Formats: sequence, structure tokens, C-alpha cells
Amino acid sequence: MSRPCLIRRCVLWLFVGMLGGPAQGPEVIGQDAALPIAGEFQQNLIQAISQTEGAVVAIARVLPEDIQRDPEQRNPFRFRSVVTPADPGFIPREFATGVILAREGDNARFVLTPRHVVMGSALRKKNGHPEALFFVRLASRNVVAATLYNQDERSDLAVLKLELEGSGLTVEQVPVMPLGAGESLKKGQLIVGLGNPYAIARDGSASVSLGMISNLSRRPVEGETENETGEESGTIFEYGALLHVDLRLQLGTSGTAIVDLQGKLVGLGTSLAALRGYESSAGFAIPLDADVRRIVKALLDGHEVEYGFLGVRPDDIQLAGVLDADGQPLPPSAAVLVSVAEDSPADQAGLQRGDCILAVSGQPVLGNSDLMLRVGLLGPETEAQLSVWRPRTRNRSEVAVRLGKWPVYDDSSIIAPQLRHPAWRGLRVDYCTSRRRFMPAHLTSRYPRAVVVTAIEENSPAARAGLNVGDFIRQVGREPVQTPHEFHDAVESRDGVVLLQLDDGRMVEITAE
Repeated sequence: MSRPCLIRRCVLWLFVGMLGGPAQGPEVIGQDAALPIAGEFQQNLIQAISQTEGAVVAIARVLPEDIQRDPEQRNPFRFRSVVTPADPGFIPREFATGVILAREGDNARFVLTPRHVVMGSALRKKNGHPEALFFVRLASRNVVAATLYNQDERSDLAVLKLELEGSGLTVEQVPVMPLGAGESLKKGQLIVGLGNPYAIARDGSASVSLGMISNLSRRPVEGETENETGEESGTIFEYGALLHVDLRLQLGTSGTAIVDLQGKLVGLGTSLAALRGYESSAGFAIPLDADVRRIVKALLDGHEVEYGFLGVRPDDIQLAGVLDADGQPLPPSAAVLVSVAEDSPADQAGLQRGDCILAVSGQPVLGNSDLMLRVGLLGPETEAQLSVWRPRTRNRSEVAVRLGKWPVYDDSSIIAPQLRHPAWRGLRVDYCTSRRRFMPAHLTSRYPRAVVVTAIEENSPAARAGLNVGDFIRQVGREPVQTPHEFHDAVESRDGVVLLQLDDGRMVEITAE
């Protein structure tokens, strides 16, 4: 027997002994007393697996040239090749795991998986054909084609939509994964991982492993992170929001379902850290807490996922041994504001350069990463409660900040099929910081109190009025607008010609259709 196996067996017997409690007699009696408890635990474990494994799927990302469609067959899932994605012997070049979800009031079925699994398809065309095709093998062994429905680069999450029409399956035959409360996870809590390592789930049966939560709020990757300018490409979880699990997340286990012993999804495994050179036996998972469930809901609804934004440039600061004005010790570290953009949400709330942020909505902030994480996960227009210490006065205070929107560079990374607001007279707007390319070179130098034009339809009233993508609209008539909601509320009841005031001082008249 190998040493790792021996260690695992010793740990198991220790666990059984602990369940059995202190021995009340000879050793054999203590072991006998523990066996019923161990058996009950085993039955609970089997039940948790059985009620969730049906919603765990194997994903194959296939290039069109790997398969040949038979034009004589009316069934789009039948191919001329001897080995097809529907064949258990088919080994895809790229593979992963996903979990089946549904949205409220809808019979559609979706698969949640990490975005890096589906990167490269993103609706780009090559010679008139999609760059990649997706096939999902269910636990029932049925193979269903899928399309990329929505994705979010900053969370590294994506949603595939199962094409059930013509598959021979009904919605009732495609079970949905129940969601748990990832925010309630504790260190040492037992979990189960269901995944598709090395594409071995070609028969539809996910492989299972038992582990525990090793730690919470981990940051596995050093180096590549972003600041509020959005100039880097790291995910928001790399600021310190990942679960550290003692499951070996091997090749193909990105998207592994992390479920609790009640049979509910509490996390989604990611091997992105391993892809960047962290090939260790430990694994990391995205927690399905309230913040991530907000992200998942936006993806399922077809919306762009939005993140909160302060309009500051923060850094780390050490405060060990420092007392506030009341003589109370400060936390050992915090985030200090190096700069505050003029007219930004932070500026409008009264924050100043040099202020130290100790907490966001009750969550401790021990540095720049914590501030970026807590603010980002709250989302735009959320009122964040910041605990602030001002060195100049040594006073602590609570400051309410209405957050803006963290910027993406442009629309190239967004494929959200549903708009939160319809176009108005051929015009679409978003938060002023929603697109990095429309902002000044130094994003934290000035923050326009306006909305930005992100799209204009050809031959529309907005186009005829001379508006351009990238223009900032400051007022509708005499009414100031700083958010898409304020803009659409302002124009909704207006008929005839509407006067828009731009941030550069121009006045533009938009006629009716």
C-alpha cells in the first residue's frame, strides 16, 4: 500500500473513532459503536451525491473540422464520422465540467462553467462557421448541443444554453442543481466535488471526491491584478475571494460542482490557478455566496454583469500601533486613498486623499485588494457603508457612498443578449465609467457627472442630431442625469423635441421618431 493511501486510511479510522466518542470498553466494542454512525454518515454522503450528480455535466469544446455533418441526415446531432461527440469513445481536445441551472419562470436549461473553458468561441466567425462547437453530455448519457449564451470576463464565469429542441429530451429529463449558501461555509466543513477529470466522464457519470474547506477568502495568484482603472486582466476573485479546498482539481475539472452534505451547490471549481503555474494538489473554487449568486443571476438573465466603482486609486497602509482620536487602536492594516477623482462617487461622498478605509459594509478591509473586492462585488448604484479613519483629524467616521460602475475597455468582451434598457430614439447610454476607452487617460483625474453614449443606431433621430458614441450627456432638459436609470426616467415621459446638454457644453436636440 502506498504511503498516501495509508495516510488516508489512518485519517478515515481517526474520523470514525471521533464519531464514536470515547471508548467505553475493549477496543473492539468502541469500533463497533462507531460503525453505525459512520454508516449513517456514508448514507448521507451517498444521498447528497445522488441528488446532485444528475445536474453535473461533461462539456466538450470541439472544432468544426473535428467532425463532419452528414447533409443527408435531418437530425443535426448525427454525423458522418465514425466517432462523434455523441459517442462515449469520443475524446475532445478541450473539456471541462459544468452544472445545470435554470432561471425563474423559464423552461430553458443552462450550464454554468468557468469562462476560460469556453474562451475562443465568443461568437467570432471563421469562413462563415463558428470557431468552436459545444456538446454537453448529461448524466443520462444523452449528448446535447449548446451555444454560448453569456459570459463575464471579470468573474471568469460563462453560461451555455442547452439546445433541447430536437434532442429528444424534455425539460423534466434535465435536472437542475439546487443552490446553497456559500456565504455560510466554514473552515473544516466537509464538501463533495463532482467533476470530469481528464475527460473520463464520457459515459455521463461524474467522478466524485470528498474533501473539506481548507480556507476562505484565498488569493492564489500573485502579481496580475487590476486597479480601479481596469487596466489589468485579473478576475475579481484573485483579490481574495476564492475557496481553498483540499480537492485535487485536475485537468478538465474546471467547473467541478462543490456541494455540501445537504446536496446543494456551494462552489464551482476552477483550475485557472493551475493553468498559471500552480500545479499543486490543492484546489480553488468560486464560492456561490450572495455576491456570486447576483453575478450568476445576471448571466442567466442575459445581462452584462456590473461591478461597483469608487473612483479612487488605493494602496496598502500599515496601521499597527496607531490610535484614533478616542485612543482606540486601529486595525493592523487598511487601504489608503492615494487619489480621489473629481466628482467621483467617493468625492461626492466627501472622501479625501489620505483617508484610510477600514471596512466596507461591515467587511474588514486590510488593504487595497480587500477594498477592490468589497466595492466591486456590491455592484453599481449600491449604497456602500465605508468605515473611514482620517489621519489629519485622527477621527473615525461612517461614510455612505453610492457606487458607480467599474469599467470594461469596450464592448468586445460583452456578449450579453439582453439589454437592461431599450434604445431611446436610437440611442443607448451607460454609466460614465462603463467603457474605459471613453475615459480620460488618467481615469482617476476627473469623473464626468453624466451618462456616456455607447451605441447609436443608423438613420435614427440620435444619429441625425449629430450625437457620437463616446459623448457624455449631462442633462435631459434641465434634469441632471448620472445613471442609465436616471436618463431613462427623464426621457420616458417626454414627447416631441428633447434637448440634451453634453458634458462639453454642446446642446443637442433629439426629434421624435
